[in-house]
Amino acid sequence: LSPRSRQIFGYEEEGPAPSPARWIRRLGREDRERLMEAIRLHFDSRGETPLYAEVRFPRQDGATAWVACWGKAVEWTAGGRPSRVVGCHVDLTVGKQTEERLRGSELLYRTLFDSADDAILLQQPDGRFAAANRAALERLGYGQQELLNLTARDVVAPESRRPYEAMMQRLSSDGRAAAEMRYLAKDGRRIPMEVTAAAFTLSEQNLALTIARDVTERERAQVALHQSEEKFHRVFADAPMLMSITTVEDGRYLDVNRKWEQITGWSRDEAIGRSAVQLGLMPAGERDSLIATLREAGQVSSREVVLTARGGSQVMCSYTSQIAVIGGVERIITISRDTTYRKLYEEERELMLEILKLANSPTDTRELIRGVTAFLQQWSGCEAVGIRLRDGDDFPYYETVGFSKEFVLAESSLCVGPAQTEGGVVWACVCGAVLSGAVSSLHSSLSAGGSFWTNCLSDLLASVKPADLPGPLRGRCMREGYESVALAPLTFAGRPIGMMQFNDRRKGRFTAEMISLFERAAASVATALEQRRMQAALKASEEKYRLISENTADAIWLWDMRTGRLAYVSPSLERLTGYTAEEVLGMSARRLLEDGLFARMAAELPERVAAVENGCGARVWTTHAEHRRKDGAAVPVEVVTTLLTDEHNRVNQVLGVSRDVTERQRVEEERAQLEQQLIQAQRLESVGRLAGGVAHDFNNLLTVINGYSDIAIRQ
Repeated sequence: LSPRSRQIFGYEEEGPAPSPARWIRRLGREDRERLMEAIRLHFDSRGETPLYAEVRFPRQDGATAWVACWGKAVEWTAGGRPSRVVGCHVDLTVGKQTEERLRGSELLYRTLFDSADDAILLQQPDGRFAAANRAALERLGYGQQELLNLTARDVVAPESRRPYEAMMQRLSSDGRAAAEMRYLAKDGRRIPMEVTAAAFTLSEQNLALTIARDVTERERAQVALHQSEEKFHRVFADAPMLMSITTVEDGRYLDVNRKWEQITGWSRDEAIGRSAVQLGLMPAGERDSLIATLREAGQVSSREVVLTARGGSQVMCSYTSQIAVIGGVERIITISRDTTYRKLYEEERELMLEILKLANSPTDTRELIRGVTAFLQQWSGCEAVGIRLRDGDDFPYYETVGFSKEFVLAESSLCVGPAQTEGGVVWACVCGAVLSGAVSSLHSSLSAGGSFWTNCLSDLLASVKPADLPGPLRGRCMREGYESVALAPLTFAGRPIGMMQFNDRRKGRFTAEMISLFERAAASVATALEQRRMQAALKASEEKYRLISENTADAIWLWDMRTGRLAYVSPSLERLTGYTAEEVLGMSARRLLEDGLFARMAAELPERVAAVENGCGARVWTTHAEHRRKDGAAVPVEVVTTLLTDEHNRVNQVLGVSRDVTERQRVEEERAQLEQQLIQAQRLESVGRLAGGVAHDFNNLLTVINGYSDIAIRQ
């Protein structure tokens, strides 16, 4: 929410903004249904039907604010649903309160009309009556419908026809007339009346209002007249538009209403007796043009006029005026509608739509900044526009329009050397001060969003002490003759990433509203630049992992649990199974797994999924399996499986890495055979050692026997 929206809804300036759903829930049922219906019609018509609704919003402080909600879907998905909506809120509280007061005034008028003791008649151009009050019906003795079927000549006594005709002639020429005459009642009674008639236009129809007073009740008639005048004065004073009455000759104000005082900043007492030119509301040439049009066409209708209020701010108005005879003297009655916010909204919409269009175009950063710079120069009307982007510790010009080559070359780099503080840098001139936030000496020229702007650079610098100027100050803009200067930083996530610069040699080029638009444009450009940076980083990351996936010997695959089919396989799967990636995509995982293994995994998977979703199970596990090759052969593999979850912690995909373990199994089998041969050899060695021991022991016995045998033979 913008600061103004926060103020309208009563939210704190620094607090978190409510979500759209929470904001809508705070509305009353009637307002909520009206707003949702407007949103539905806008979306269903793909933006053809305007999104507009007026709702009552309960503010944080307990008050109720009337708010006009404008919006437009500016981005749509491929499916035809809106993906981005921009809009604004306009505070209608004062206007609605004024409308309620006007309705009260209308009710008061009707009450006065029906309860007046004088006979009041509303007469059409053909002489027939359009309305009559109770007193007229009672005095004349007619019913409402009976009287409406009559003309004024039917109720004027014959002896009073001549005064009546003379009064109508004066009414036609002067707009007002009065006469004394006799009215003829239904029963033949003649009633002496003092008749006052006034001509006016209502809904483009000329009408005459006649008030017939019984001379014997003059005092009561005067009270009724005073109440009527008070009622009309109240309508004038409380009207929601700027209203004024001025002289034709010199344009001096004779009366102004409260809305005029509020918008212009001048009080009624200060304005009366002075002209718009003397108050500085408009130049003399503008007023002369209005008077010329007024005299030629008889009126000025819905002309766009810019008024300069007392504080210097400009107010755009739809200006309507006409010459009316008041008290026998020509006066100018002017009604103006403040269209400042509507104009600002239209300008902001044009600016933001073009910025968004450029930001979403399929171009590189250079083309984006070049397009934005050219558009901003055209839109702002400034002589020179430049955009700086961060490059390490510096913020050189990335793109400029209107600056001389010498200016760009001399002013491009802002970095002038290391700061006194460890690890810092010094950025030159006002540009560097705005980027670093060290602009306390120029606080009067800063916007709420941190932008610097001035309509007279020479006066500003002359009013600041040299010691307080941001340094080092180069003064190149001054030497080039630039007086109107605006600097809007490009920030993202609280850090500066660049700056937009607007220069013009003419004074008075900027307004606070214009700077606010610059800041919103800067925010959109900064977001677009950051998105492109992140997209480039994401693309590089994806490219890195794509190269890893395509060049690894292991087969990487992704199984979609919703469809039961493979959503991705790496090219290495073809070496493992004989299937190409195109053949495998969309294939059921069952065709690649041995039947028993598939059945076992299908039985285990629900338990593992439930454990992961409940936060008590491992996402990754390893198993040994066999993949079926295209030729029907089985390939032993080691599979590392990972369960992937969505934002709701629901498992929706299975990521697998299959490694061919055929060679590993062959090596393990050979090792097993060697181990078996070693065990057999060890067994034979043990038997040999046993036999050697037995033979040795037997030889010892035979040696004794042979010895004794030799002795026996010798003897």
